[in-house]
Order: sequence, then C-alpha cells, then structure tokens
Amino acid sequence: MKYNLTDIWENTGRVAEYDADFSFEELEVLGEKYKILNPSKVKLSISNEDRGKAYIKARFSFETEIPCSRCLKPVMTGIEVSPEFMAISPEPQEEILDDEIPDFMEKYLFDADKFILSELLLEWPSKILCKDDCAGICHVCGSNLNEGECGCNRIVPNPAFAALSDLIKFD
Repeated sequence: MKYNLTDIWENTGRVAEYDADFSFEELEVLGEKYKILNPSKVKLSISNEDRGKAYIKARFSFETEIPCSRCLKPVMTGIEVSPEFMAISPEPQEEILDDEIPDFMEKYLFDADKFILSELLLEWPSKILCKDDCAGICHVCGSNLNEGECGCNRIVPNPAFAALSDLIKFD
C-alpha cells in the first residue's frame, strides 16, 4: 500500500483516511516465521498539521502462534500496533542525509506496509508464557514439566564447590 503525500503536504488541514488489507501472510522475526491469523484492516489516517508536514497514524491487529519461552508450547497471541509518524515533505528541506530518511518513505510516496512492518517488529513480545507458572522443559531429557515430573536429576552443582564433589561422593 503506497500513498502519494503530495496533496496532503500542500493543503493545510487536509485529512485522508484509508482502510486497507495488510499484504503480508507471515512475518519473519529473529529467523522464525509466524503466520498472521485474523488480521484486521489497516486503519490509516494522514493529516496535514502544517504546510509540508503530514502526521500519519495507523492501527493494525492480528493473532499469531508464538512458542512459550519456557516449554515451547504454541500460544495464541494477539498483537496490536498503533504507530505514529511525522512525514516531512522532501521539497523545501535543506540537505537530508540518507540515514535520516526511513525506508518506508520514497520522496513523495509513503509505503504503509513497510511502516507497519517496521513498527510491528518493535512491538513484538520478547517473552510469551503459556501460563504464569509454566515449569518449562527438563534440561536433561527435554520432557514438558507441565505434564508431570520426568524423574531426571536436575540439580546443578555450584561450580565453586566442584572440587569438594570429587572428595565426597553422594549416593
């Protein structure tokens, strides 16, 4: 979804609102792919606050399955993104460095998909749990400890006392 902002930049007080489909069916985050389920329409509002400035607001939500951070069980997670951005017309400006222009702006064109995608990655949850008291998986055998004890000895000795374990054998 690309939008030409020329008309907005030239007319103070102009407001444009759009409803559009998000064009991605899956996302790649940190090397993992996630399907986008039940996506909402992208609600986009572009308004001129001052000549040469466009205030952009978007709203988008969807669900996806993200593995639990402890036991790796898939957890249905709702994600909502509401990014905002002030786009400045490229015409009357002094020299602008290339690294100051976001990748979703190409001269007069605003790419809403790239904008939402970049903001979505910032809003991505860092830790998801299937339940607050998730026991995780056994680091010895890999069993899901939420389903019951596996019987493995999971005691990790303190390395400071490792030399004592050679002298004293516990059964």
